[in-house]
Amino acid sequence: MRKFIVKTVIFFVVFGLLFFVGIMLPATPASKNNMIAYKTEKDSLLMHVATPRIVFVGGSNLVFGLDSEKVKSELGLNPINAALAINFGLVYMMDDVIPRLKEGDIVVLAPEYQHYFGKQAYGGNDLLRLLMDVQPSGFSVLRKEHIPNLIKGIPIYFQSKFIYSQYFYEKEKDVYGRHIFNEYGDSNFHWNLETRGFPEVHPIRGQFNYELINEIKAFDKVIEALGGSLFVTYPGCDMHSLETIKAQVGQVKKELEASGLQILGDPDRYAMESDMMFDQIYHLSKKGVDRRTNLLIEDLNQNKIFSQ
Repeated sequence: MRKFIVKTVIFFVVFGLLFFVGIMLPATPASKNNMIAYKTEKDSLLMHVATPRIVFVGGSNLVFGLDSEKVKSELGLNPINAALAINFGLVYMMDDVIPRLKEGDIVVLAPEYQHYFGKQAYGGNDLLRLLMDVQPSGFSVLRKEHIPNLIKGIPIYFQSKFIYSQYFYEKEKDVYGRHIFNEYGDSNFHWNLETRGFPEVHPIRGQFNYELINEIKAFDKVIEALGGSLFVTYPGCDMHSLETIKAQVGQVKKELEASGLQILGDPDRYAMESDMMFDQIYHLSKKGVDRRTNLLIEDLNQNKIFSQ
């Protein structure tokens, strides 16, 4: 029995030391060059781009689904695509952007549908990776609701330090790299690439998060206090996948329309055909980017604030 206890203690001590070393190792080349690492440049855009501005906040549906240059040409506003990834969580993305907003900013919020359910609005693996490898100052923005999701991501983060491929980065093959962004914060790297196959979305798990609607309303009040306006819109999404999550999408639409927030479009309007998709249900090809951008411009132009 004593030998068993000693071996058990030794195992946990060795494992604990290995785990600590793994967590504390520097960011791998793959992590340093991941699109997440571009957040520092996006923060710089938010700090330095002149007014009048339109700021896009959300996940990769905006990264891979917007032509900001066309927005600038059509609306006469300086665009900033501040979006990064769904696993940052919508609450963090809203809280983090607030200190960098300027007076009179127009903000377009485009959450992925998963954000509205369960605890997905509080982030995941990508948020942990950002905080550990790119921007530790982001810990100051966290709320207690983020902690369980970040704890769940620790094993994956730990394992990444011991994966061979993480140390041999091939930029030219990486459509999720730091190099994919243009001067507005859009990804245009994939615009000339062929469409790739992808699985349709699984049904969204979890109950509708009514508290998230209150969080968006609070975000709206902050922007209003700055003399700006918030518009909430829907992601460009593969229409076949939309059928799979039709019930949840319908609930999102119902709650948003009852919220009193300014809403752009509806889910069906932003449903994209298969030839408009790139490699995920929210990632659009150039054809899809053009359509989604044109729809957004049309919807924004219907608001009197853009005719001034």
